[in-house]
Amino acid sequence: LVMLIISTMVSTQSTGLRGGGLSESYSRWFSRTVERNCAKLSAAFRDVGCVPFTREGGFFLVVDTAPMNWAFQGEYGLECVKWLTAEYKLATLPLSVFYGPENKALAGKCIRVCCAKSEGTIERACSIIRSLRTTPGPIGNSIAS
Repeated sequence: LVMLIISTMVSTQSTGLRGGGLSESYSRWFSRTVERNCAKLSAAFRDVGCVPFTREGGFFLVVDTAPMNWAFQGEYGLECVKWLTAEYKLATLPLSVFYGPENKALAGKCIRVCCAKSEGTIERACSIIRSLRTTPGPIGNSIAS
């Protein structure tokens, strides 16, 4: 459901860009840039064992972090993104924020990552993600083996 909504937003935004005086070539360039960025981020997450979900349109990538075997006290998604931000300066969103209280479990251990960033930011993010391969997990929380 989330992926469908995001895909629709991109189509609407691209149409708005063309109607707002920006050229169609800008829209194509931006779309290719986001696709390239998402491919790089997906590869980095796959390298450490996470499962990125293939996206069709949109500016975001959804990634299942369950294979990392991290354990957090409290809501997994929220604690995971706080930890990634505080310890690694990797800003992500918990997918659970898009669900009501009764359905938060549907988000599992998924996070959402923005692909509409500069090339330098994407390269730094990929480097950070690949460094997680050797990370035992959050300090001060119990980590599943």
